Amino acid sequence: MPQYKSSPAALISIPVSPLTPAAFAPFGTIIENPRSAPTSATVNQGTAEKYPEISPFISYAAPSGKSASGRLNLFVCNPRKLGDNGRTFTVHILERHPYTTQTFIPIGLDKSDPARKYLVIVAPTLDLASDGVKHASRPPPYPLKEKKRVGIRGSPPYPVPPHGTVDTPETEDSTLDTSGTVKPKGRGLPDLSNIRAFMCRGDQAVTYGVGTWHAPMVVLGEGPIEFVVVMHENGVPVEDCEECEIEGGRVKVEIGDQGQIKAKL
Repeated sequence: MPQYKSSPAALISIPVSPLTPAAFAPFGTIIENPRSAPTSATVNQGTAEKYPEISPFISYAAPSGKSASGRLNLFVCNPRKLGDNGRTFTVHILERHPYTTQTFIPIGLDKSDPARKYLVIVAPTLDLASDGVKHASRPPPYPLKEKKRVGIRGSPPYPVPPHGTVDTPETEDSTLDTSGTVKPKGRGLPDLSNIRAFMCRGDQAVTYGVGTWHAPMVVLGEGPIEFVVVMHENGVPVEDCEECEIEGGRVKVEIGDQGQIKAKL
């Protein structure tokens, strides 16, 4: 997969916010029990309440032309190393999936469990003109002979669709209304000046919008958390995932006392 670098000039300190639908809306959606919704329906002989289409599951066509398949993967994520006596987490890398949503669903985790929590760290995407990188210096994600065939605009070819140019998912036969979902973010690097961090409960799952920059899952506490991860993959590394390394250890999440997680006695 392609890997880029970002070197913030000054220390960036990120506070932790609770995960709410409104706060996370620029980056994707959260999945939790809404308790009530106008679209809900009573099913299973009156023993269950169904909330349909709670989060998008989208795949856009990639330049290689290779179709992606929906995948259910299991991630077993171990607790991360913290700094400053368990009060900070340093962000070293962000990644994005240019053509698919990605949903993380924790399993076996109680919402009130004080011994295990997880952080979601996300960032907006810079415009190409303002991300401070000479794009001609980036290695092309495909052999140069592919550039003409797939018709990628720009030099060099770049796998993420330009912002606003792709409105119809490849999975367009879905009945899901995608009019309110986060569209592809464009080709720029992450905007570290507006990076956000959210503390998640055990009864919350998250869906990253297509092309959303995010940190690999950050688990806090005394043991691993298992996640069912739902996304599309086509086996072309440059189209499945991109990474941006953050140099210098200058982006830190201020966890505070929330990093001092202890099990209930």
